[in-house]
Amino acid sequence: MNISKNIFSFLDEVEEGIVLAEVGETGTEKTVYINNSLKSIIDNSLTENGFKHFLLFDHVHENDHLKFKKLQENLLRKSHKQKIQLRLFSKDDKSFIWIELQAYVKVLSGQRLNYYSLRNVDLEVQSENLLRQSELKHRLLFTRANDAIFIIKELSIIDCNEKTLYMFESPGYSGISGKKLYQFMPEIQLNGDDSVLNFHYFIQKALSGESQFFDWVFTKFGGSQFDAEVSLSGFTLGNDAFVQVIVRDITARKKAQKEEVRAKIAERTNVVLQNEIEERKKIEEALNVARQYGDSIINSSLDIIVAVNKEGLITEFNDAGTKMFGYRQEEIVGKGVWNLLFKREDTDDLIRKILDKGSFLGEMTMKTKGNLPFLAYVSASKLINNEGETIGTVGVIKDISELKKSEFKLRESVEQKEVLLREVHHRVKNNLQVINSILKLQSFHIKDEKALLAISDCQARIKSMAFIHESLYQSNDLAQVDFSEYLRTLCNNLLFSYRIESKNITLDLQVSKVSLSLDSGISCGLIVNELISNAFKHAFLDQSSGKIIVSLEANEKGHCIIVQDNGKGFPKDVNYKKTKSLGLQLVIGLVDQIDGKIQCINEKGTKFIVNFSRP
Repeated sequence: MNISKNIFSFLDEVEEGIVLAEVGETGTEKTVYINNSLKSIIDNSLTENGFKHFLLFDHVHENDHLKFKKLQENLLRKSHKQKIQLRLFSKDDKSFIWIELQAYVKVLSGQRLNYYSLRNVDLEVQSENLLRQSELKHRLLFTRANDAIFIIKELSIIDCNEKTLYMFESPGYSGISGKKLYQFMPEIQLNGDDSVLNFHYFIQKALSGESQFFDWVFTKFGGSQFDAEVSLSGFTLGNDAFVQVIVRDITARKKAQKEEVRAKIAERTNVVLQNEIEERKKIEEALNVARQYGDSIINSSLDIIVAVNKEGLITEFNDAGTKMFGYRQEEIVGKGVWNLLFKREDTDDLIRKILDKGSFLGEMTMKTKGNLPFLAYVSASKLINNEGETIGTVGVIKDISELKKSEFKLRESVEQKEVLLREVHHRVKNNLQVINSILKLQSFHIKDEKALLAISDCQARIKSMAFIHESLYQSNDLAQVDFSEYLRTLCNNLLFSYRIESKNITLDLQVSKVSLSLDSGISCGLIVNELISNAFKHAFLDQSSGKIIVSLEANEKGHCIIVQDNGKGFPKDVNYKKTKSLGLQLVIGLVDQIDGKIQCINEKGTKFIVNFSRP
């Protein structure tokens, strides 16, 4: 291939090594030119005829063959510039040098050329390796140092070694990085110095070039403190100033010093201790007497007393317990408290309740040594020593088997009486209905209108009382009447009884949930019955429509019943408390019976208000 000799002359003067190689259709290379710089590196004896058989691949270190082949493949496939670092063997074929190889494709006169430019970077690579080794050596010294080492910039920690994490019990590097070192110190040192101010002073001294050495107290992540020997030294990198802080834990040394002091103190106090031992013997004798007295009290108790430690093992068991459970003292003391419970799984639940709430009161099923179950009432609480620490639990156990049998019999008796009482209410209701039916049959034989009206009023009053007994018969509570529900039944019955097709009379109930006793319920039912009946009979004589409102609510003083209508109103010349009307006389008497007060407001109809306090 014809390439200008001027170009070759120019390339011979270039400092980088140059190789030009023709590329065949299969990708094979044929070297057509090597410049003088490359000859000086590889072989000065190469001539134009010699380098025709030269292949750059043959001089590449075997460990870099794959890298070089990949470069050639990329040139063949992508054709754009490639750049790598690899090793070439020198003239003696024994040593090698590092070069930076740049390659790209050039096409001249239709012929594809691979252009290789080789720059000697051996000194650079060696310098980088030396620097990397030096950094590695310093990093190993930094990492494996037996002292904690911090690097501080502008009072913040930017680096630390592994010993630091161990010494300060840090969960990780993130727990220290970015923190201020004085965050790991108590507020005040042992000598009374302010930690932050004094450490800041030492940092400034170190930054000015004066190394600092002093003893200090630091705080670990867990909150514990330790004594340390500290050295500070400043250094700069570029325009940045740093401080290296080395912390040596001298806790062991301080401990040894303290032990030495303690030994001297022990010698001085030995005589005092001898005297104290004698005194303590006297105290122990007194304690034994007190313990025997306490044991006598515990064993004299008719109830079972059991003490248990934190592991659930029995430590105390009185004589009442041995009699009830059948265990001897030596058989049960030191054994698990679950041996006393019928269900072992109840043990953990019982201890947890005592420890969480401080005490437990309730019934539990226990068992004797012979696995016979019995019901007991347990009263237990935490056992606390003089230091306020929980050391276990103590409980009093009482056999309530016979008590439960009596309770069961009493409950059966109460249930039987409730059934009888419910039956009484049912029969009273039925008897009242029979009386009501008799009155109805009698009314068929009476022609006098006044007599018929009197019988009808009696029937309404009987129904109101029957409804009360029906409510109690159907209720779960035989002592209280759901009066709000009773009122709805009563009012609906009255509305049905007094309905007149030619008049549109409505009844509006506004009642809240109220319960009354049987006596109060009957009285209030009769009061409402009379007031509503009077309204139906007298309020709307001259009206084709009307409205009756019945309300019931509880207040601070008791209860309030209101019956009002929008009819013609109560006659102004009639005193409702002294009227000859049997119904109103009955209302006044019933109000007194429930300790109540009645008020009549004659405005836009008639409004009766009854307030009473009796439940």
